[in-house]
Amino acid sequence: MAPQSVLTLVDVAKASTIAYNEKNFDKIRSLLAPNAVYDEVGTGRRLEGVNEIVNAFKGLGEMMPDQLWDIVHYVQTFRQRKRPVMVVEQQTTSPEPAKGGGDGQE
Repeated sequence: MAPQSVLTLVDVAKASTIAYNEKNFDKIRSLLAPNAVYDEVGTGRRLEGVNEIVNAFKGLGEMMPDQLWDIVHYVQTFRQRKRPVMVVEQQTTSPEPAKGGGDGQE
């Protein structure tokens, strides 16, 4: 049996960014652990669980379909309970103005 590859947090962040730019939400879903947490420190927005995260990303993709994320840098750190945390600083570009709320809600 071939060894199963293990993705690092940096691998997941890079792959998620590429998948978002391609608007490939199934790929994003496949990269997330069931108990994944998306924590936007700058906005205070916190999403818990695969469905909540993917739905929010879909909403953002619908709101700004031409939006692309560009990774500036990665920092890997650990919180008190030794839960891995990835801090990803992103520069967001979009040639068109936003169309809606971006929260995945109709």
